[in-house]
Amino acid sequence: MLFTLFFDLYAQKLQTLNLGGTKATDYTIKLSCDTVVPLLIVNAQIGGKTYRFLFDTGADTVITDRLVEETKPRLLDKVPVADADGNVDSLNIYSLSEITLDGIEFNDIPAIHLKESVIMKCLDLDGIIDCNLLRNSVVHFSSPDKVITIADSPEKIKVELSNPIEMLEISPQKLPIFKISFVDNNQKDDDLVLYFDSGMNELLHLSLRSFYYLRDEGFFVDNIKEGYGSETTTLFGGSQDTVQYKVQIPELEIGNSSIKDVSINTTTFPNSRIGATLLEYGFVTIDFKNGLFYFDPFSDQEQKPEKKKLTASLASSGDKYRIGIIWDKELRTKISPGNHVLAVDGNSLEGLTECEVFMGKGLEEKDSYIFTVKDKNGNIKDILVKRE
Repeated sequence: MLFTLFFDLYAQKLQTLNLGGTKATDYTIKLSCDTVVPLLIVNAQIGGKTYRFLFDTGADTVITDRLVEETKPRLLDKVPVADADGNVDSLNIYSLSEITLDGIEFNDIPAIHLKESVIMKCLDLDGIIDCNLLRNSVVHFSSPDKVITIADSPEKIKVELSNPIEMLEISPQKLPIFKISFVDNNQKDDDLVLYFDSGMNELLHLSLRSFYYLRDEGFFVDNIKEGYGSETTTLFGGSQDTVQYKVQIPELEIGNSSIKDVSINTTTFPNSRIGATLLEYGFVTIDFKNGLFYFDPFSDQEQKPEKKKLTASLASSGDKYRIGIIWDKELRTKISPGNHVLAVDGNSLEGLTECEVFMGKGLEEKDSYIFTVKDKNGNIKDILVKRE
């Protein structure tokens, strides 16, 4: 996986976003999902027409140019909005008079208007459905069935819910925020606050603030790798190059369940988050009505260590591949983040479209590669990159 997708929006007038809902009091909605490594894409109807939405518990409801043009929603406000990398722009907030999920209609839903975005374009999305719309519902994620179930009560989910984790009511966005535990170096920390972000396609991103705190408490001893660069695509484009950290911890505890051998990257965004990759380990249920989060691991699946990361990652930049984060000190003397990658293992990467690059076309999963790189001085060199 060569890019990290996550959408995080904040606005100074967040109360504007917590409006609308459904008049239905007895409902069970089942949404079939298309998955894009491993993001969840669902269909919704507006005005009798079907549109594609990313199902993202870490964002606000978003609509694109096409939806604004076709549905002509009512303008509510204009507010400053930031993406997950802190890039800020002023965007319009509209009110969707109706949006229908599996026959259940939600009315007067605030939605942020996002203009042209590589993420929306390349995933062929019309918008994002978020937890504000679902703030009075119970949401169950079943990745084996590729189904999201939304109901008015936990009983309607029809699965056994045990070992609840109390969610923290500290976000006006109604984000599913809770605490998990780190087990490392024969010690345990029970107070890592994060939220479940189904719009992020990795397992865990740790905020620098939390990373520094845990490091100072004695975690990650002799297990910290430092890199520099960026490889993420956020709402308003690519991230800025910065110092990054990578650690491996023996165990991550979520309630009474655990995930072994977890690789963690830091993030410049102020909040830690656990992403959609969690759905590869088990079922997730968010009871927004009662403020409870559930993680039920798959009983018949042996947990496998996460895929090792490249010593120099690839990232997209328009219709070109570039060097993302460089984790190897020796490599940093030869190449720099942002350098253009011309070929991999002798196979040219030129002539691809923006979306082909964004989706990682021309690359196969291997333990090592030869990158042909053009540095900032125009010099072309072959570089060995490995997974470690």
